Amino acid sequence: MIVARQEYTVASGKADEALAWLREVRDWESYRLIYPRGCQITALSFGRLHKVVVEAEYASLQEYLACLRSATRQREYGAWRCRGDGLCVHVYSSYRHVNGSGEEPGWAPALG
Repeated sequence: MIVARQEYTVASGKADEALAWLREVRDWESYRLIYPRGCQITALSFGRLHKVVVEAEYASLQEYLACLRSATRQREYGAWRCRGDGLCVHVYSSYRHVNGSGEEPGWAPALG
């Protein structure tokens, strides 16, 4: 199993707007395609730096990449991506493998 993580660094004062945007797109087909098992959304602040973090579980890296491919074929994905680009200063994607023993190696940059 892997956990994929996207960290959206948002401009000062835009964290609430970014969270509202993610709540809005939860009903979109492309969102459901990317996160078929749902996801966890959290907001973090470090002084003036604000991040919105989205984490989701997948059976494998191949499943994660297949979900991304199918979502990007949806017409609404362009609107989702455009709106996110307007709110975010930086986006970082990574993933980690999770094994049955509870041992979790560090995060690796995402390929997608």
